[in-house]
Amino acid sequence: MHDRATPSKRNPLRRLAARALPTLLALAGLMAGLSLVPAAESDAPIVALAAEASRSKSTPVPSSSVRDDRGPRGGQAGQRPTREPRPTREPDPTRTPQPEKPRLRIVSPRSGEVVTGPTVEVVWEVDGFDVIPASQATRREDRHIHILLDRDASPYLKGAQPFLVGDPGIVHTANRRVTFQNVAPGRHRLDAITGYANHVAWKPPIADSRSFTVVGGPAQATATPTVTATATATPTATTGATPTATPGGPTTVEATIANYVYLPDPIVISVGDTIRWSNLDDDVHTVTSEATDGNGQPLWTSPRLSLDEEYRQTFADRGTFFYICEPHPQMRAEITVR
Repeated sequence: MHDRATPSKRNPLRRLAARALPTLLALAGLMAGLSLVPAAESDAPIVALAAEASRSKSTPVPSSSVRDDRGPRGGQAGQRPTREPRPTREPDPTRTPQPEKPRLRIVSPRSGEVVTGPTVEVVWEVDGFDVIPASQATRREDRHIHILLDRDASPYLKGAQPFLVGDPGIVHTANRRVTFQNVAPGRHRLDAITGYANHVAWKPPIADSRSFTVVGGPAQATATPTVTATATATPTATTGATPTATPGGPTTVEATIANYVYLPDPIVISVGDTIRWSNLDDDVHTVTSEATDGNGQPLWTSPRLSLDEEYRQTFADRGTFFYICEPHPQMRAEITVR
């Protein structure tokens, strides 16, 4: 009988494959970058990773605990991504610009400033609107400025009353410079208030105020001219008449029209003297005799005087003369000729 061969002897190729299998598996593991482990052990990490992935999907992770190490595209890991700057918005040419807020400001004197008197110059400026002299206003909305020296501004700011005309402490103007004369030493207050053409304060108020101190100058400020109601005899006065000789010869006396007031008042001169009036107001004024002739015409009168224009009148007779402004009859002053 023939002896039965063992399995290894019967199939030499199977025996060779069994010997080569561990080597082939080891090479495959090295190529895949994995350690060769038994099948039962190699399945455990895979199962654990799958379970961890399942738990991470079901449990949300706080955003603060997540660290982004990916970095910007093309950058290094761990760097925070940089945001691209927003594009600059170009101005819209079709959009209407907002109007500038109206403002009135007293530039000089400054608040708390010490000014050498008796003359005080006030400088002011505006932004956001135009200023028009009251004499040139054609609409109620045409605005001009009122400068108040030591006057209570509250009634005007409330719109309770129009600004007074003929008060030397209230100037109606469109000039950026206003001069007050004969201001007494001491502390004073200035108010600048915008008004309509009808001399009522603008609503809402556009105003400014300052306090300042004057040193030097007269002991008392010039008082508001007082209107005398007593009538006097009509004097005779002629424009351009030859003056009567007086001791020392005739002289010329300077007078002004400012803040709707004739200054000085009264004026005392001698026979043959001449008075020269200069208009310092934006508004037009006249120097007109209150006395009239047989035809009802003034004995003498100036033409309408605009800003910085002058008028001269010579007086040849003694007497007391009263004169007014034709456009503003409330303006009245006195001349005494001795």
